[in-house]
Amino acid sequence: MQTGGFLARLEQCHSPIGENAGITESHLRPVLAEVPEELQTECWKAVTENIPEGGKLTFAQVKKEARRFLMKKGVESRNSKAAKLAKPDARVTARTSLKKLEAEVGRFVPAERYRPLLNQLLALIDQDISPKPA
Repeated sequence: MQTGGFLARLEQCHSPIGENAGITESHLRPVLAEVPEELQTECWKAVTENIPEGGKLTFAQVKKEARRFLMKKGVESRNSKAAKLAKPDARVTARTSLKKLEAEVGRFVPAERYRPLLNQLLALIDQDISPKPA
């Protein structure tokens, strides 16, 4: 479906006389996976312009040209953004660990005994520890 939608956008940007005939889903996969949607048709145009006359379009060529396009534009790959989003913040991880600890300790110690210590730990996690300018 993603390929069909892209081809429809491509037809709107170019004449619909069939110059896109012969484009396969595997040709488009690197562009669809790595290039933000608003730049995909522009990227595809740049990719096809850099293919030598009579040259065969391959997945590897498209991927290389798509990455070159992104570098020229100064835009990150969609894949790299996804990887960054998947990496949790250290403070979020610490809070999650603290909640697990609270659940375990709460099974055999009354809350009034451990709650002050947990509050202190939460305050330390949330504290800004960046160096202060001199």
